Amino acid sequence: DGDYICRIDTVNNKYIIEKVYKINSISLVGTATNWTIDDEGNVMTLKGNGVYEKTINLKAGDYEFKFAINKSWDNPLAGEKASAVIGTEDNLIVKGMGGTALKTAEDGDYIFRIDTVNNKYIIEKSIVIYPELYLVGTVISDSAKQWAAGDAANIMILKGNGTYEKTIEITIEITTIGALSFQFATADWKTKYTGESNIEAEVEGKLIPAGMANANVNISSTGKYLVTIDTVKSSYTIKKVYPVLYLVGT
Repeated sequence: DGDYICRIDTVNNKYIIEKVYKINSISLVGTATNWTIDDEGNVMTLKGNGVYEKTINLKAGDYEFKFAINKSWDNPLAGEKASAVIGTEDNLIVKGMGGTALKTAEDGDYIFRIDTVNNKYIIEKSIVIYPELYLVGTVISDSAKQWAAGDAANIMILKGNGTYEKTIEITIEITTIGALSFQFATADWKTKYTGESNIEAEVEGKLIPAGMANANVNISSTGKYLVTIDTVKSSYTIKKVYPVLYLVGT
């Protein structure tokens, strides 16, 4: 007995029928948490609208995990795919035996996020937010300030919604066409982030901790560009800003 949801996807001509479970809590369990479902430290935080999150610190290595409902092994959830991919969303399914495999390439904090409304989950690497980050590189038109981390002209504006989503952005004037280099850095250069190299403007790229190397973005036309970092998704975009147009005429 119970409530069931019948969901139809008219775009892909698919349907699914799923049982509705009353959720009091969801716990992240697995090899990183010793599979303990009754540990309060493993309970995920409800962020609203059926979204639950849990951030845990993981060393580089191989893991297995699943999500326990109401601290019970009855009808635990795991990914539809056998292995999770960092930053890639997957469907949630009831999985009695075994869990979902996860391989982390580097040490750090990882965010596990479940959307119980749409039965999806995603794992993303968390990036520490610093109060001041600066955009530097040849994307800065003023050659005297291109590598001036700490210069007020290069500071990025912190925006966002607490720990759920933080976005920092800056609008720049790009006057050179071609492959331009960039990094995001604190004023003392102790913390640096870069991205995937040689991507096109308007394409979302992956934000990664930087060493000595810069990332490049291919710019095909001059003008103003909005540079945005999404630290929740560990991504960035460089998009052209177009002037406001007005519709006139009869």
